Amino acid sequence: MLSSLAGCGSGGGAPAPDEPTSTTTAPLFANLAKRWPGPAIPVCWDVPSDATSRGWVKDSVERTWAQAANIAFTGWLDCTSSNQPGVHVYPSNYTVGDNRTGLTLGVGTDVDGVYGGVTIDIQCGQDTETCVRATAIHEFGHVLGFYHEQQRPDTPSTCTAGNAADDAQEPGGTTLGPWDINSVMNYCNPNPSPLQLSPGDVFGVQSVYGRKPSGSLYIGGNCLDSFGGDNAAAYPFHCDGSSSQQWSALPGSPVRHVADSLTLGGYHGTVGEQVMLHASTTQPVAFDGTFQWINLVSNGGLCLGTAAAAFGRPPEIVNVECGTVSDRTWIYDASRGQLKNENGVCMLVDASTRRLFYGGCSASSQPRWAFGLGMMIDLTTHECVEAQGGSLAQGAPFVTASCDYSLAQQMTLQGTLRTPSGFCLNVATVDEVWSMPTLQWCAPQETQLVRWVP
Repeated sequence: MLSSLAGCGSGGGAPAPDEPTSTTTAPLFANLAKRWPGPAIPVCWDVPSDATSRGWVKDSVERTWAQAANIAFTGWLDCTSSNQPGVHVYPSNYTVGDNRTGLTLGVGTDVDGVYGGVTIDIQCGQDTETCVRATAIHEFGHVLGFYHEQQRPDTPSTCTAGNAADDAQEPGGTTLGPWDINSVMNYCNPNPSPLQLSPGDVFGVQSVYGRKPSGSLYIGGNCLDSFGGDNAAAYPFHCDGSSSQQWSALPGSPVRHVADSLTLGGYHGTVGEQVMLHASTTQPVAFDGTFQWINLVSNGGLCLGTAAAAFGRPPEIVNVECGTVSDRTWIYDASRGQLKNENGVCMLVDASTRRLFYGGCSASSQPRWAFGLGMMIDLTTHECVEAQGGSLAQGAPFVTASCDYSLAQQMTLQGTLRTPSGFCLNVATVDEVWSMPTLQWCAPQETQLVRWVP
């Protein structure tokens, strides 16, 4: 059994909770009737604990579930009562029940206002930080309404958790895609302490809770917000889809606050300067592919990149892990509608197969790429880009198809926001609201990784 993946059973850390009605599993097997109604899900701590372990839990949840979907875990302070609405986290100093590192008393809204609804052993494992983080990600999958992956009816016979309770099928579950061995909710995951969601997890949580709204500009799980007006501060806050969180951020163009068309930037472009809204500025921030990298993030959190070219054929564009290497980073020329890699080779469409591939930028039949409604569109054919068949597998080819606004066609831009003077937008802490962004030296770090939903 995966030491950091929790299951059903009474806990030794929380004060004698009732036997849980069910556990949770993540991305692909959900109880839709127990979905939280809104993006804001309050969280509080039942008893005091050290700031370090609390930080691991909060940070891990924000960088996974909250970042992937239209979810905002709010609060994270001490509970004011034993039945305060929201998710109650009980930090335990020892393992729970059958040597488990975590326990959730049900799925989804089962835990709303329940004392000890989630128990996490904050001293678990030889590598305590990794253990606590992996346990938190798994348990908050339960909080969102997901059962264990191995409890699906289509689980292979080769996958067993080792006990009847964790192998028993859940009658109220809905499968959201193919069985996923790499899910953070799967006891058969070859990684005993996964710290990232699998593509199936991302697809599953977006299927239930949706993506961040179009126009959202976010770091970690928080969206950039502003009250608006000249010299108004911009700050990360819980994503709520409000007009104050809507931004235009086409690559190469200044980032603008949609509500008042003001530009996000700094007056002088100096290191340490706070980033604010301005009526006019010579130092706007923008996704700038010329100097920094832009990932095109597709369904399931994978990116558009290059496959090894078959003999006699140009290299195709397929699902790959996101990163900063040249075969998966892009430069967007809005005036021409071109997408190029760092070597100046363009993204083209095969006229017969509709597959995307790399080719010369002077080709006679060039697509004209645009971003909008959360999708990447070829304006010459009015078709949208998707992984063929909606596949979540690495290596799946990308094609253009009739736009249907499905999750398979949803696209997010990921990269850094840079000024003409060469500084990048940076926040002090990824998982904190009101962490005022400033201009800092550009660096490949999470505090500068910005995502925009077109």
